[in-house]
Amino acid sequence: MSSSMEETGKAVLKRRCSDGSPSITSQSATGSEGSALSSKKIKSFQECARERLKQHRMEMAGRVCIPDTWGQESFLKDWVDRRVFESFSPERLASARSALVEDCRRGNAGCRVEIDNRC
Repeated sequence: MSSSMEETGKAVLKRRCSDGSPSITSQSATGSEGSALSSKKIKSFQECARERLKQHRMEMAGRVCIPDTWGQESFLKDWVDRRVFESFSPERLASARSALVEDCRRGNAGCRVEIDNRC
């Protein structure tokens, strides 16, 4: 069997990462190499895939608009029945919650905790 026929029989598709190294994206191995990819090739493919995903996220970051509301909040409020959860909560949790709310209303500036929205 000639080497050109072996090359076409394997159907090896290659892509290049941004660093220029080739990575195998799909392979139907036939012949003397066997059917399993070496762990080195698999790792380089995984690294290249991660790199492409990161690049895609960076490219799409400013193009995709995510709305603050999705218009179905009323259904969500109807679906969640808080009475079930409140029946399981002990009285001390309710009193701790009311104490926290009361502290916030008083404006206790010394114990102010800020939570950043990282979404």
